[in-house]
Amino acid sequence: MNTRIRVTVAAATMALLVGMSACTADGARQAVESAPKAADKTVDTSKSVLALLMAADERTQKAQSAKVTASMVTADGSKGMNARGIWSWGEHSGFEMESPAAEMDMQDLVADGTITWRFVDGTYYYEVDPADDGPFKGKRWLKLDAAAIMGKKAAAQMKAASTGGMDPTQALRSIRYAKEARDLGQETVAGRSARHYQATTRLDQLKGKSSGELFRSLPASQTGGNITSITCDIWLDAQGMPVRLGQKVGKMRMDFTFEEFGRVRPVLAPPASQTADLRSMLSNSAEHAD
Repeated sequence: MNTRIRVTVAAATMALLVGMSACTADGARQAVESAPKAADKTVDTSKSVLALLMAADERTQKAQSAKVTASMVTADGSKGMNARGIWSWGEHSGFEMESPAAEMDMQDLVADGTITWRFVDGTYYYEVDPADDGPFKGKRWLKLDAAAIMGKKAAAQMKAASTGGMDPTQALRSIRYAKEARDLGQETVAGRSARHYQATTRLDQLKGKSSGELFRSLPASQTGGNITSITCDIWLDAQGMPVRLGQKVGKMRMDFTFEEFGRVRPVLAPPASQTADLRSMLSNSAEHAD
């Protein structure tokens, strides 16, 4: 059984992009309270849009779950990830996604070409075809701690940044730090009519914050280097719920598309009896790497 390390890079980057967007719920609430009321004739468009987006954030926090389709493209366009599944946040934070096994370099571990993977309590779990022999004989799930993937420091930064749980809608909370936001008009996204908004946050506005440190920790090979700002695109439906959230970090792009808010089950860790630890394999791969 030979699993190369790129699987860890793709999975960790997805988790980082979720975690690094996070601001505390209290910070989001302060932004809403500080924004002028719509009835005030002096309100400018940017502040009105920011207040609207903060209200959308409060609604998604209450929903605590959704079906999610995620995609990621890195700087050179050749290293990406596509995934689809369910996500829960709040009290039961985690996700279960399906991705093409080849994108994660795990095609040798499944016959059907698809990897189901979970992220629960700081640990990744990958569902594979049970091996007939070897150290993982009969095991359906391989697990790997986030710290083993991205290092203890980055894992701790991700945890600190995502105080409200690994919430894919946390990009809305980063709007608190945006200098301005724009209304780009009505568009069709994923077959649905939605209003497109865009906000840009300068990286220097995140100085000293866990989310800013996570942005800086991303490899230049993925972002293109020289990150000065983060652009967030938000599409809201007629009910004020996100249809899609997108973030551009340098030349790297991550998008989440949402369905069925508040209607999916919590994501739990697989049974321990069906799980084997992948850390030894990762260590061996690193030792024999060129």
